[in-house]
Amino acid sequence: MPGDSGRFFFDRDNKPNMLNVAVSRAKDSFIVFTNRAILNPKTSTPSGVLANFLDFDS
Repeated sequence: MPGDSGRFFFDRDNKPNMLNVAVSRAKDSFIVFTNRAILNPKTSTPSGVLANFLDFDS
């Protein structure tokens, strides 16, 4: 929704290991439900890194 703010739980305290565990344990696929307006691929946060790998055209 417009106006969403805050941080993802895996961005808090810049803990990339939490996201790494989720992604690396995915066997066949990794599905992300998010508001893409709050993902910023220009940041070095774990969600920023994730944003660079997401395909929003599918």
